[in-house]
Amino acid sequence: MEIDAEPLPEGELPGIGTRLSSVPALFGDRVVIVGDRERRSSWRLTPQTSETRTPCVEEFVAWLGGTEPRSERLRCERVDDVVAWVCSPDEAFALWKRIEAVAEEELVRALGRDKQSLVNASFWLSRASVAERSMYLAAAGLSRAGSPHVEALLRAGLRNRTEEERRRGAEEAAAVLEKHSGTKNASPPGPVCTSFRDRMRKRSLVRAA
Repeated sequence: MEIDAEPLPEGELPGIGTRLSSVPALFGDRVVIVGDRERRSSWRLTPQTSETRTPCVEEFVAWLGGTEPRSERLRCERVDDVVAWVCSPDEAFALWKRIEAVAEEELVRALGRDKQSLVNASFWLSRASVAERSMYLAAAGLSRAGSPHVEALLRAGLRNRTEEERRRGAEEAAAVLEKHSGTKNASPPGPVCTSFRDRMRKRSLVRAA
């Protein structure tokens, strides 16, 4: 948890922001913001691996699929069209891994649909990505849909990779999607590149202010 030097003003927030109610928090906690798409997919956010099988995440996912506006015990609340959850970095990572897995499944399903569905699924996966694999798959999905944003997505999401590394990763991901494009009820694609945990902590989460 980070504390700003100045309190936030009352009324309208400057820029773009979401005002949350008072929530108990610890230094280092994260505020995870999930949107309507994740809420509507809450029933699919079942644990995929032992790494994501976390009791607090189980409870949050169950709460996410309900209608309760706020949970003091879980430290989460519904605010307009989003849900905010104050949690530890490990809990945030476990939740994001679940969302990433569902987004990958959605990308595979979108391969047989119209181009806009593929674009939407690709961008969702790019936002949910906690692994290089997922970012490359998202870019491959955009490429198959004829989107002009492929290079921009790769540069923004994989800044620590060289142009040649990004090119190779994109080619591998394109081959994976090609393999799945003609398969009905295909399983999520397997690994393309090595996952690394710190990317989500730096990029995918909103730090509490």
